[in-house]
Amino acid sequence: MNLLKIALVLLVICNIQISYSAEIPANAYASGSNWFCNTGYKKHQNQCIEMNAVEKQRQKKAIVAMRSKSRNKNIEGQSFSLRDIESKCEAYKYSDSYGDIECSGSEFRIIERKCEAYFSESNQGEMECSGELRSINGDCSIDMYSDNYGELSC
Repeated sequence: MNLLKIALVLLVICNIQISYSAEIPANAYASGSNWFCNTGYKKHQNQCIEMNAVEKQRQKKAIVAMRSKSRNKNIEGQSFSLRDIESKCEAYKYSDSYGDIECSGSEFRIIERKCEAYFSESNQGEMECSGELRSINGDCSIDMYSDNYGELSC
């Protein structure tokens, strides 16, 4: 009987340690069964600590390089890239919160059909897409250059 109690105590202790290690620390986010530190922080043991200025600058350069690389790569299943969308499309704002994406060139009709403009502030917004273009959500922001038209930055 004592052996059974010891086994139960060990099981409880192991479960506590397992659930403790699965907790997400401050300045981190979960992705699947893992956690990652937010931008400007780095992993140190089981926590995220703030990077120094040199590390932050290095991280920023790496992020810019990564984004630049992906901007030139064709979107899966399409014959165009984010850079192409940026240069061939613009947003038309028809209400305070909503707008259409208008593009020149027949290869961009899918963008016009599957993507919309959403505005949270009067002169800034985001392009959101559905269906097979959902993967580019959040990749293009909108800066208004007039009351009704804005340019995309991808």
